[in-house]
Amino acid sequence: MRPWISFVPFLFVPLALAQAPATVPANKLPVREVTVFKDGHAYLVREAPLPATATTFVLDELPTPVLGTFWPYATGGASLLAAKAGRDLVASDVAAMDFRQIARVNVGKDVVVLLHDKERVEGRLLGVPSRQDQPAASDGELLLVQTASGTRVVALNQVRDLEVRGEFTAKIRIEETKERLTLTVAGAATAPGSA
Repeated sequence: MRPWISFVPFLFVPLALAQAPATVPANKLPVREVTVFKDGHAYLVREAPLPATATTFVLDELPTPVLGTFWPYATGGASLLAAKAGRDLVASDVAAMDFRQIARVNVGKDVVVLLHDKERVEGRLLGVPSRQDQPAASDGELLLVQTASGTRVVALNQVRDLEVRGEFTAKIRIEETKERLTLTVAGAATAPGSA
């Protein structure tokens, strides 16, 4: 029998429906069973097969349990050793959405900066200066551009267009705190039929 890792939250129906998208990414547990009560609560069972080599499984989306009920479990010869809920700093790549973020991920590339007064500044993008070691997405108000005549400092609020020559990088790495559940499982690798 194939080992499965599961959890059963007791939730309000609107929250449960909001967490069940039509296409479920591979790292999410799909809903396998729903029981809806007439008082508006629901009992959900979410399960997914656990790879044979996995000893830990991290759930990035945690439901809000009602009445203190939340039951992680394992089946198919596997046993749940530990369940640890907490907040972790998680890095992820997201789309760069403004000039500051686009400039930050394209540092070192040749650019053409068009200002509001239609002046063109051409050169190599040196960066978006910040006083922080790990600048926030909204930190930095200046662009530094190495031109043929020297380094040009351009105020971000004066930038109308930014052309990046060559390969364009459109994603920026951000770190955010997420609530996560880490499950430690034993016995999954030796269970027959595990993959």
